Formats: sequence, C-alpha cells, structure tokens
Amino acid sequence: MAASRFDQAVAIRATIVAASASASELQNRDYWYLATVAEAHVGLGDPGQASQWLARAVDIVGVEDWQLESTARQLASVAHAFHVRTNQPVSLEKSDLWLSISKAFGEDRIAGLQSVAQGKLGLALSGGGFRASLYHIGVLARLAEVDALRHVEVLSCVSGGSIIGARYYLEVRQLLRTKKDSSITAQDYIDIVQRVCCDFVRGVQSDLRNSLLADRAANLQSAKNLAYTRTSRLGELFEERLFATVPDGEGDSGRFISQLYIDPARAEGDPDRPFNPRLENWRRRCKVPIVILNAASLNTGHPWQFTAAWMGEPESGYDPTIASTPRLQRIRYEDAPENHQRVPLGTAVAASACVPGIFEPIVMQDLFDEVSMLRLVDGGVFDNQGIHGLLDQSCTFLFISDASGQLRPQSAPNANPLSVAQRANNILMARVREMGFRGVQQLRKAGVLRSVAYVHLTQGLTSKPLTARHTTDVPDAAAVTVSPALTPYGMRSDIQRLLAQLRTDLDVFSDLEAAALMESGYRAIELALHNSSSPWKTPVVNVKWWFRDIKLVSDLKAPEETLKVACKHLENGARLTGRTLPLSAGYKLPLWVAVGGVLVALMSTVIGLFISWPTTLAILTSTAVLGTAMFVVALRWLGVRGEGRTMWQRLSGRFMGLIGWRRARLQLNEGSPAYLDEGRLGRFLY
Repeated sequence: MAASRFDQAVAIRATIVAASASASELQNRDYWYLATVAEAHVGLGDPGQASQWLARAVDIVGVEDWQLESTARQLASVAHAFHVRTNQPVSLEKSDLWLSISKAFGEDRIAGLQSVAQGKLGLALSGGGFRASLYHIGVLARLAEVDALRHVEVLSCVSGGSIIGARYYLEVRQLLRTKKDSSITAQDYIDIVQRVCCDFVRGVQSDLRNSLLADRAANLQSAKNLAYTRTSRLGELFEERLFATVPDGEGDSGRFISQLYIDPARAEGDPDRPFNPRLENWRRRCKVPIVILNAASLNTGHPWQFTAAWMGEPESGYDPTIASTPRLQRIRYEDAPENHQRVPLGTAVAASACVPGIFEPIVMQDLFDEVSMLRLVDGGVFDNQGIHGLLDQSCTFLFISDASGQLRPQSAPNANPLSVAQRANNILMARVREMGFRGVQQLRKAGVLRSVAYVHLTQGLTSKPLTARHTTDVPDAAAVTVSPALTPYGMRSDIQRLLAQLRTDLDVFSDLEAAALMESGYRAIELALHNSSSPWKTPVVNVKWWFRDIKLVSDLKAPEETLKVACKHLENGARLTGRTLPLSAGYKLPLWVAVGGVLVALMSTVIGLFISWPTTLAILTSTAVLGTAMFVVALRWLGVRGEGRTMWQRLSGRFMGLIGWRRARLQLNEGSPAYLDEGRLGRFLY
C-alpha cells in the first residue's frame, strides 16, 4: 500500500511539473504557486529545479515569516519521505536535496531549516518523586554536553518531573531573556545544569516532607482554613527551597506561572511584538521552550495542564468516540476569574505532584459554570511519563526520561482488602505505562515520529521466567536469560536494580542516592542517543560533573567492603518509613522504655484482678507513678532538647508527637542528618 501511494504521489507531482511549463505571468508572481511547484520537484528528487522555483518564491516582496515556516516544514516532510523511500544512508539535513533547499532559503534562515529537518524536539520528564527528579538531572547533564537542550521546544513534566522541570525552566527563562540568540553557547546550558545539580540536591537534603509535617504553624492554619492544605504548604516549600535559588533577580518573591512567558532578548531587525514560540521558534538557534506541568482532574478524569499561557484540559486526552465525559475548556489566565489569574508556580507544581491518598487535591473554584469545585491531583494518574503533552504539541523527536515506580513481583501478595486494592491500582498504572510506551513505538514505526529516545530505571535488567514446580516442559531458550553484570549502558546490574527500587518520596536523599541516580540517567540517555537517529551523539564540551566521581556504581572491581556498605544503604533507601530508625541512637532507648512502661501497667492490672481491692489499688497507684515516670523519661528522650520550655510544655509537645509533627521534628534534627552522614559521598570514593 505504501509503495502504491508513493507511485501515485510521483504521478501527481509529474503532472504539476508539466503544467508549470505553461504558467501565466500572474502565477509566476504568486508565492503559493511557486512553492507548490518547488515541492513537486522535491518529491521527484530534483534538487536543482526545486532550488530554482523556491528561490523565486522566497524573493517575492512581502512574504510573511509564517508562510516561509509552513513551506519549510512541508518541504521537510516531503524530502524526508523521499529520503526514506530511496534508502539514502545520510541524514536528511546532509543530503543534496535538503542542501539545495537550504541554499534557496538563504543564510539567515539556515538555523531554522536545520530545526525543521531535525523535527520538533520535545523532552518528557516523568513522575516518581525526588527519585525521578534526580534521575532527570543526569539526563539533562548529558543532553547539555551534546548541545541538544537548545533545541528543546516542549518540556512536558509530571510530578517529580514537574519539580525539576520547573526549576530548569526558570534557569532557561533567565538565560534567553538576558542573552541574544547568536551569543548563547553550549556552555550556557551546561552552567544551568551545573547550578540545578548542586542547588537542587541541597534543597532536597533539607527534607521537604518532614519540614512539611513538622511545621506547627502550617498545621494550625490548615486546621483553621480548610482551603489551606498540606499540598498548599508543599507548593510554598517548593518555591522557598527549590525555586528561590534561581539567579533571576526575583529572589524570594512569588513566581506565578502566568508570568513565566519567555520574551527572549531581541536582535536587531526582530519585530517589536510579543514573541510567539509557535510562529517564531523555528528560526532561532536556541528554542524558547513551552513548559507543560501535567496534573489530572478528578472531576472529568482527563489530564489538566498548566502552561505559561493557559490552563485546562488538552484535546489529546479526550476521545469522544469512546467517552461522553465533557472536556474542561482551556482558559487563558487573563480570562480567568481574578483569584485565578495569578496561579503560583509552586501551586501548579504541587498540583502535578500531589499523590492521591497522601496529599490533598489542589482546589480551584468558579472556573466553570457546571463545576463548582475543580480538584486536581498528581498528573501520573493519567500519564506518568508526560508523553501526551509532547504529542499534543506536535513534537516529532521525543526524549522521554522515565524514572517512575514500576511493578515488582510478590511471592505472597497480601490478602487484606486495602492491600489488594493498592496492588490492583499498581497493576493498572503499570498497564497504562506499557500502553504509553507501545503507542510511541507504533507512531515511530508509522513514520509519524522522526525519532524516540526512551530511557527508564529498569532498562537493561533481565529476568527469567518462573517455572512450575512439577512441569516437564522445557522453557523457551529465548526466555531464559542470564542477567549480565553490567547493563548495556555500563551500570552495575545489582546497583541499578536497587536504584529502581528506591522510594518515590519527597524526603531527604543522600549523596550516594543522588549521585547514583544521576549517573544512571546520564549513562542511559548517552546510549539512547547513540542508538537513535539523533544528530546529538558527541559531546561539544568535556564537563566534570560531581556525580561522575562515584565510580562504584559502574565498577565491577569495586572494593568489596565499600560495595557492601553502598548496597546496604540503597536497600534501606527503598523503605518509605523507618529508614533512619536504626541510625539514630535517640530512638531506641525511649521506645523500649515506653513499651516497657505499657507492659508493666498491663501486667499489674491483670494481677490485680486476682487479689484484694486495697492491694489492687496500691499496685495500680504505684504502677501509674512508675509508668508516668518512665513515659516522661521516654518523651524527654524523644524530644528536641535545649529548647528552653517547661516540662509541661515539653509534655504537651510529646503527646503531639504521637500524632506526627513531633516525630517529624525529631526526624529533621536527628534522623535525616544521620541518614545523610551514612550516605555522604566521601565514604564511597576510592
């Protein structure tokens, strides 16, 4: 069928070329007529004639820039089809056909034509808490080295990807509005990732989750004001500890997503009008990216997106042929109710990252007549990889960094109804992830996408089938694989498997965890670029990234004792709670004392049931005194000492600790520092 269609197209183009010989003088002055004939010659593989007709079209006075872009993209599509059909081994931008087209357009449009030939580049950063954020930094580092970041036109982010994506976007925004396109170099993007790498890890190691839980003022405010939730406070912490460090001159002042529209520094001759990335990006060497922060609407079940220009549900997430749920229309911020015209960046990121069941949804009211209260949750509920955002923006060259949680086998799944429901939900999410990946692969095979570089945490890890106990069937030889010591991209398989099992949380991550995740992302995208049709394979600048010092994760000859300590730390890092329990001496004594006091009280009560009432009363009284003393001692150890408060103030604080905030304070002051000390980078360098 494809061959038949190609032959049919050749016949049509031959007819057009033949008709052009008798063109009238009026037609020879019409831009679209000339461009159409040039396109016919491109489809026939005639670079000389294509260049001549196109040059006549481009020289017409008054041709708009959008007309040139439309023609360039159409020519690129036709040239690409001809290139594939004729099995030309060189890339499109180096072919004689495309070089002739570039010559006709002129030197001042070369950068734009290279962009068109490569395709529209989009980068998706998946969800997965800070684990994903740190993995994505490694991906960004390699993309900066090969000078690919300047070509990214769309940045689609989810959850943990939104946290790091927003931080990176703020840096790019500052670069593009302070330096002209012609003076920006690969080193500028490398400097950005270097700052992000250091500042972000510093922010993560301040332990946002426990800072949130230990914030008494925020807890009281949320109790008084139902609209102010832990998720709202989480958004504020994102801004205070992760976004405020961006050197954009805005410091601690609030950043609103509606004000993040990038108006790049202008060169001489540029039109004096607001920059439109859709119409003007194609001619720039350094693209102005569109950032998409993906959340999900509980109201409709569709994706909800925040961009610098609008918020709402995209058309790509809605198919009326299989669903009748209405789509919530996109809203430009200037058209929104006054209280929603300035959505804080932290709030948009928190909406993308608020995991259902852990954080409350972000609430937006009075946006739609028939929706009294819009509730937004983690974008991973709909698409945890951010792929839909790229496809919705017509990207044809995709970089997908996927550090999301993946389903792990269980020997004996828990039969508790709540556990079953959670496991079933995990199975569903794994299926959604798999379908997203397969969809991208099918689009690539169909030629809709030029190239796809997809990296994920379990890449290169193999598994063997579990055989039945008494079967005599011989397993398929192809299915029986031996896991290699190193993944194809050079990570130790045992370390990589532990990284894939790390928690997807927003708490403190040690140097070891951060560096290993970054190294994994760096190596994975390096191999993916090499195996793809990407022109970005060789570094343009040699960079010394601090996380690359940890050779342990890729060295099969690593010192055994050092490797053992590292693996133990990473195994511990898979636990959602209690990771620092064995690390902090302040936990053990008070917990055992408290448990002992309760046991003594229970035993005394049971004994008292078999003796006289006076003796029972005496035993209970003495037990109460002893138990109270032991409990006070336990609370004294559990608390933060030296705060200058009375015993009763401490006592009330300790009881609050039973609810959670006091334990979080202890975690901040003792547990997290102990965990960071155990995972400090210096312990694993050799």
